[in-house]
Amino acid sequence: MRLTTKVESVLHGYFARPDPPSVILTGNAGDGKTYLCRQIATAFSGRPFHDWGSSGEHTLLRDRLSLHVVKDLSELGEAQGAAVLQRLADAVARPSDNDRFLIAANEGRLRYLLRQSAALDALYDQVDAQLRAEATVDLPGLVVINLTQATTSSFVAEALRWITQPAHWGACQPCPILERCPGVFQRGAAERRPDRQPRTATVQPA
Repeated sequence: MRLTTKVESVLHGYFARPDPPSVILTGNAGDGKTYLCRQIATAFSGRPFHDWGSSGEHTLLRDRLSLHVVKDLSELGEAQGAAVLQRLADAVARPSDNDRFLIAANEGRLRYLLRQSAALDALYDQVDAQLRAEATVDLPGLVVINLTQATTSSFVAEALRWITQPAHWGACQPCPILERCPGVFQRGAAERRPDRQPRTATVQPA
């Protein structure tokens, strides 16, 4: 089962544009930063993207654009990370520039590196303004998305519908403990009481 989040849809929309913005993704471990970078890299380049290698930054070409993908700013050394952010600042300051960036970063590391040079003050202010906003602020040339604020509870109902479809349980039939399987029990409970599925989705934390 694969569910496309609203954030992923928004990112695909951004990078499908002829003139996309640069994007910074912040969030905690497990929020999906690397996954989103991989999905966008695949869509942007038109081919599956699997191997990040050891360089920390990958450049993908499409038409006149160069997309620089950094899946984890924390994996770069301090000097290299600051240099990437300086190049991002230069690209944001020049609307005609052909360089775009997709950078995944822990917020603390991001703020720390942006404070290392006065030349990054303007970029820091843009990042800070978007991180402090309750909703994404689409400033010219740069979008900052905080994945810790992304709501995923809306997927619970869709996941429950997927789980209760018999077609997805065929491989389980030969299992010797099928009758005692907790998963099968939960599936049966969901099938017997479909009226509870909307309530289950409602009580899930966002």
